[in-house]
Amino acid sequence: MKRKEKKIVELEREIDHLRGEISFHQNLSARYLSLSRRDNTLDRVKDNEPIFVFRAQDIMAPMFIRLWADKVKANQNHKDKYERAYRRATEMDVWGETNTRKFPD
Repeated sequence: MKRKEKKIVELEREIDHLRGEISFHQNLSARYLSLSRRDNTLDRVKDNEPIFVFRAQDIMAPMFIRLWADKVKANQNHKDKYERAYRRATEMDVWGETNTRKFPD
């Protein structure tokens, strides 16, 4: 293979890699938008307000979410919040059946 052809192949590989990176970031942005549209809680967070995020990979996340939901139900009786939280905890459990879960680092 000539030097020019090798360079073209290298550039094509780099272009494919960059397309993958762009796709990854577009998917990440779409996921964030999807989350914020699904539950407008994120839209209501003030710029200086601390927040805490649980991830499905955290083996303890579903337990803490259910605990929070039980407290909400007992104290405020917000059935919709309670049900959404339990549903999300269950989604995390299901996700954990086919993905690696761990204790927090």
